[in-house]
Amino acid sequence: MSYQVPAVDIELPSNTNIPHALTGDDLKIFSGARCNTRYVQAASGQNVGAGSNILFNMPQEPFGYIKPNSMILRGSVTVTQAGGANNYWAFAGQPDPLSCYTSAVATVTQVNANSHYTSPLYSNIMGYSQSGNAGAVTAIGGATSLLNRVSVTLPGGASMTYNQHHHWRNAVTPHTLSKTYVETELRQLENGAINLNTSGSVASRTRGFSCPLDIPLFNADAAFPMLLTSGGMTVEFTTNSVNEAFSAGGAELTSYSLSNLALIYEVIIVTSEFKQALVEAKRDRPYMIHVNDRMSLGPVVSNSSQRFNLGVSLSSMKCVLFTEMNQSQLSSTTYSTATSGIVIPRDKFYGGTQIYQYNVYRDGMQITPNYLTSDDLWYAELNRAIGRVNDPAATSCLYLTDPVDSSSERTNYSRSQLLFGATMQTIDDWSFAAQGVPVDQLSIEVLKRILAADPDGPNIGFIGVPAGSSTSGTVIPFANMYIWACYDSVVVIMPDGMCTIRR
Repeated sequence: MSYQVPAVDIELPSNTNIPHALTGDDLKIFSGARCNTRYVQAASGQNVGAGSNILFNMPQEPFGYIKPNSMILRGSVTVTQAGGANNYWAFAGQPDPLSCYTSAVATVTQVNANSHYTSPLYSNIMGYSQSGNAGAVTAIGGATSLLNRVSVTLPGGASMTYNQHHHWRNAVTPHTLSKTYVETELRQLENGAINLNTSGSVASRTRGFSCPLDIPLFNADAAFPMLLTSGGMTVEFTTNSVNEAFSAGGAELTSYSLSNLALIYEVIIVTSEFKQALVEAKRDRPYMIHVNDRMSLGPVVSNSSQRFNLGVSLSSMKCVLFTEMNQSQLSSTTYSTATSGIVIPRDKFYGGTQIYQYNVYRDGMQITPNYLTSDDLWYAELNRAIGRVNDPAATSCLYLTDPVDSSSERTNYSRSQLLFGATMQTIDDWSFAAQGVPVDQLSIEVLKRILAADPDGPNIGFIGVPAGSSTSGTVIPFANMYIWACYDSVVVIMPDGMCTIRR
């Protein structure tokens, strides 16, 4: 007679909460995939300049997905600037418009009375050890400033286009990522630094860059299934003008050219059996990708108190973000104010347009609190709009300032990294395709005034315009307002391989 001891499964009491540390991980294994990196060269040519189109044809992948958050634009930029020692150039996007400049001795000489930024040492910023350079501009702008427009054309002809891409990168991104990432990682990837010419010769210099691409479809939670589409797709970039893309010091930056252009991304390769099972599973229910999308609604010109009415027609709008840049900053690349031969770039910064209050309306109904007249409340509403209230993991890339009587600024937020926001999001659950509300018409009202040096007046933050500018504090300068509507969209890959977009 033979027997075996029966297996006994221990069942934990259902009414008892067991700590995860005592039950172990419920692990899953998926071994039917591998990852390859694609290196796609530009189909439009390898040498382009300002105002040009760069086209990439992404081939169909019979068994592949595009891996989320893996796409990079790689290239080299060559700039041409007239000769002269201590001339500089940098990509647009400096957050510190009125930093301290230096004299020949080891003391700080301020260009204007409002220059009270606590900037790091020159040697820490640029590796430039000239004696007496005690202050500098801290650059966060990078090579993404070269890109004015990004457009993705999907199989079937549907497209997703992102205008004013460089302003999104320089005005919005520094408020949504960690400060360390912006200051160090993007600086290394995008050459976000001031390039100094010490030789006095013609400064034609070439720098490499690798820009992580902020294209919502390719940064979604779900991978894009090229294995289900009827063909490949295209990604097209339009480059910026010289004045939009660069800042320069000492002499104008006259031109630039791009070369060695490539689109680099990863592809997840699965087996033919997996594809067959996926096709069968999606026969009656299409493959859908929830996208955290955005729409550019500008620029619109602003030089007084105005109300802008904008048609958006969105089924799930989550927030609106907007900022301004004085038009005088876009007229050239050079900021000519200098001390003792040290000439710094004209900064392409966001602020100084004399707004003291704003209101946002959704289909005629005001959604912002009353009396938005203080930069601390502006910043609180911005954090609410980007979903960052009580989130210590992400911090704006701001720099400390020393408050003075005429302003109670604590950071450079209102002077040079100004971004307004208003939220409409109802829930925060990615499994729901609509986290916002339907909006047909969006209205933004801004109230402006001529500045007054009143230390006890409303805390408007910025109290002047850049030194050397053609405008002064006695007028309201012309500015470009850049607006983004952020919303939910769904990209649907149909059984026939065509793609549609639901906004």
